[in-house]
Amino acid sequence: MILFQQVRKFSLTISLVVFIATAITFGFAPKNSWAATPLIASSNQPSSQIAFGWGKAKAATKGMEGNVQEAVGDLTGNRKDQVMGRAKQAESRARSGEAEAKEAMQSKVKSGEDKLKKAADKSREEIRDKTNQAERNANNAVKDMKAKGREMLK
Repeated sequence: MILFQQVRKFSLTISLVVFIATAITFGFAPKNSWAATPLIASSNQPSSQIAFGWGKAKAATKGMEGNVQEAVGDLTGNRKDQVMGRAKQAESRARSGEAEAKEAMQSKVKSGEDKLKKAADKSREEIRDKTNQAERNANNAVKDMKAKGREMLK
């Protein structure tokens, strides 16, 4: 009897995994889903943006795993699988929140880096302008001194 339950549990798990993989592969996913984005379009993203998505992908995978395990537990009446499935779903939500917080923090860091770069560029421009102005003033002073020296020699 236990062997029959294990075989049934295994076959249900495999069936659900095949169903989910088929749904994702053939485009049954929502249009704004990370699974629905074409591979070529996502390969043009900077590597840091691609890395951002892995945390969410791992969380989604853990959530699907929890859903499957809870469903198997419901079908087989195994209380342990039900509880473990819910625990994995909770872990998925925690990982998703962590990934979102990490993305928000990295976005703020990137924004800060951009602001610092703009400020540094502005400072360089101001220094360059002041240097050019000082050089023009020095050149004008030299020209004036030469003109006064010529006048004195006449």
